[in-house]
Amino acid sequence: MNTFRELGVKSKNLTGDKIEIEKILDKQVTVLDYRTAESKFSRNDYLQLQIEFEGKTWVIFTGSGVLKDDLDKLDNAAFPFTTTIVKIAFKEKQFFFKFT
Repeated sequence: MNTFRELGVKSKNLTGDKIEIEKILDKQVTVLDYRTAESKFSRNDYLQLQIEFEGKTWVIFTGSGVLKDDLDKLDNAAFPFTTTIVKIAFKEKQFFFKFT
């Protein structure tokens, strides 16, 4: 029997308490699911990332295009996966987040 995820159906909302991305940087997390949605504040979409961290389910909201683009390349079968999110500076006061 197929699970809901295996059928390729994604629900609109993710469950879990909100956590700031800075609290999980450089720490191992398990990415469970994600969604993108249109931002009310900018022209870009934002990312809703559902993770498991320290035995609890959390949701992170970020405008990170790099994380979004990397997730869009994955097949549903890749989830869940374990990773670390790092913050990489590339210019003074500019940075991006990346999966390692």
